[in-house]
Amino acid sequence: MEKLIDKYFEGSLSILEKIEFENLRLNNPEFEKELLFQENVQKAIENNERNILKNKLKSFEVSKNKPRPRRKVWMVAASVIFLIGLGLFYIQNQTVDVYSKYYQPYPNTVAPTVRGGSSTGRINDLKSQAFYAYDNEEYAKAVVLFEKINKVEKNEYANFYNGICNMELGNFVKASELFAEIKSPNPYKNYAIYYNALCYVKMDKNREAIIALKKISNMEEPLKSMVKATLSDLE
Repeated sequence: MEKLIDKYFEGSLSILEKIEFENLRLNNPEFEKELLFQENVQKAIENNERNILKNKLKSFEVSKNKPRPRRKVWMVAASVIFLIGLGLFYIQNQTVDVYSKYYQPYPNTVAPTVRGGSSTGRINDLKSQAFYAYDNEEYAKAVVLFEKINKVEKNEYANFYNGICNMELGNFVKASELFAEIKSPNPYKNYAIYYNALCYVKMDKNREAIIALKKISNMEEPLKSMVKATLSDLE
């Protein structure tokens, strides 16, 4: 548990660890208590370091008027040449990033978050919490909640939005598996195929992405235009 908290503050949690972290945060009061304590410790350390830095800056102020040695012109010129060369290399090797161009998270149309509350359409509290986390981009927490929803009762939206959450977390294999589970007559099926194609792109499986997109190339707008444009960049 302590190791998980340490990695949280280091910013080094893996995708699975993020999900485990949010699960503990939601269901384990002792974990939440320890996390709060550690956050207070971190704040105290940061305040102390800020004061040390402030004192150092004051000491530098004393010597700021001392003459500095001039940089050699050839060093500046070499830096400029390097940057120009780097820019040319980037331009020559730039390709269309299909994923970044077309991906955006699907909007919450199930339980939209409203001001002053969690969400409308309170069919059950678990659903409200899941979509509240989704709308606030707390995707690791949303994954845990959507999985809980699916355990209670299979429904048409949980796997789809869980797949989007996993894409946001960079877990494209898991997202692809979730999208593949969505079958007709689920209203999210065609959009699941589209998002699955984008997962294939991220996994360097452009051939599979093209095959998936062609399955839904004759769908109604707006999906039809999105599929056509994506295929154009992939083929």
